[in-house]
Amino acid sequence: MTRLQQILNEQGFDAGEEDGLMGPGTRKAIARYQQANQMVADGFPGQDVLTHIGILP
Repeated sequence: MTRLQQILNEQGFDAGEEDGLMGPGTRKAIARYQQANQMVADGFPGQDVLTHIGILP
């Protein structure tokens, strides 16, 4: 989770502190990332998000 938060922060989607917790800031950042990339903006890091962002192959 910290890697996801780090990448979101680096790309300008403010996930807040990289603490490894799936809090509201992280969910909002994921939703903003999803919206910016024409994905369903549900705020949850499904396999599609993790693959798109480069965490999963």
